Amino acid sequence: MAIREQLAGPQVFKLGRFFAVSSFFVVLLSAVVLVYYYRGVAIATIAELGAKSNLLLAETVLHSVQDQLADYFDEVNELTAEQLSEHPMPAAVQHAINELMGLTGVARVKLYNRQGIVVFSTKPSQIGNAQHDNPGFINAIDGQSKAKLIYRDTFNVFDNATEVDNLIQTYVPVRRAATLPVTGVFELYTDANHLADRTTIAELKIGAGAILVLALVYAVLLVIVRYAEQIFQRQQDVIREHSHAMELLSAQVLKSQEAEKRIISWELHEGVTQVLASVKFHLDAALAAVKGADADKGRELLERAIPVVVDAIQNVRTTAMDLRPSSLDDFGVLKTLEWLLPRFRAQYPELDLGFEATLAETDIPDELKIVIYRLVQEVLNRFVSHPGAEGLDARLSTHDGGLALRLVLRGKDLGALDENGKAALAKGTGLALLKERVYLSGGNFKLSSDQSGGIVAEMTWSS
Repeated sequence: MAIREQLAGPQVFKLGRFFAVSSFFVVLLSAVVLVYYYRGVAIATIAELGAKSNLLLAETVLHSVQDQLADYFDEVNELTAEQLSEHPMPAAVQHAINELMGLTGVARVKLYNRQGIVVFSTKPSQIGNAQHDNPGFINAIDGQSKAKLIYRDTFNVFDNATEVDNLIQTYVPVRRAATLPVTGVFELYTDANHLADRTTIAELKIGAGAILVLALVYAVLLVIVRYAEQIFQRQQDVIREHSHAMELLSAQVLKSQEAEKRIISWELHEGVTQVLASVKFHLDAALAAVKGADADKGRELLERAIPVVVDAIQNVRTTAMDLRPSSLDDFGVLKTLEWLLPRFRAQYPELDLGFEATLAETDIPDELKIVIYRLVQEVLNRFVSHPGAEGLDARLSTHDGGLALRLVLRGKDLGALDENGKAALAKGTGLALLKERVYLSGGNFKLSSDQSGGIVAEMTWSS
């Protein structure tokens, strides 16, 4: 019972349920990670493409008014924010900016002097603001173009909205020639909302596709785990069945040992001891007759003692054969089985008992000889007492380089096999214990039924 309880313990852990719950969260997390990975790649791509486009657009505009803009920066570089109104932008530059603002996607234009003060903006309220600590301005005043994207889509709705959301900011240094110092900074804002919208739609599609694909993988893995769980369950059932049979076998072995001891004790006490006592009585009487000069009576008493001695010898031989037939060591298992079957036929003439061997004694390993003998002996001992028993056929042969023992039990009410190959007849014929004996000897056991309703037990051992 303790073994079965220990084996039943692991059933508390449900592999399928654990996998279903844990994998669901893993699939969901994987989908979220894929979406945010795509989002990062998309933002970087938008920023890169926007920066190149803005830079090309800004350089195109600046090329036509480069000298006028440089002259304008020379005028305003040393001015304060209050003095900027006294120095209006050249008409050519203003005209170029107005044309630039008329292009689709351009949202704003700013100009910075060398001190980082906004000297011009298409949003007038920003003129005069100091931006000297702006990283984009700092890079541009050092001669390097800089682009930055403030990206905000439906996936960061919890962030505070700003006026520069989804705008690409490009800072371009302004100078008269590539070898001359930078005189100011030109900043161009372009609208990236359409790219953000397309990215958001793509994120949703990728998220849905990832969830769908991962859900299919999840479903396939779930089916595999369910199947594996069923295999584990069947294996546990087999282990529990074997454990139960082992307990029965152990109990049966102990019971059989005690029964054999009791039988041997009884046979020695009631058989051999009584026979020897009778022999002693006859010998004492014969001795007394001889001493009394009655030779005829002494001879008669001695002659009566001889059959008694013969019975004693036969009883001892029978007891020894039941314990372990000496013929196993002297002649082998085939001869021993040929001796065993006639013995049962004599005791149960109504039963049809047969034995056939299609192999030589040398084909049977020594360690399996006693196993085969005990298997046949145990089935016979139990089967002959079954009320519906009619006959038994035993066949020993080779099988794929090994051995095969096939027992066919014929009779009525032997018990039917269920879908798992278990037979109720095992209670009365010893087949349940038979199977465990086969497993313990390294063999395989198969139970089936024939068309006449009999039971077929097939045992095989590999070489």
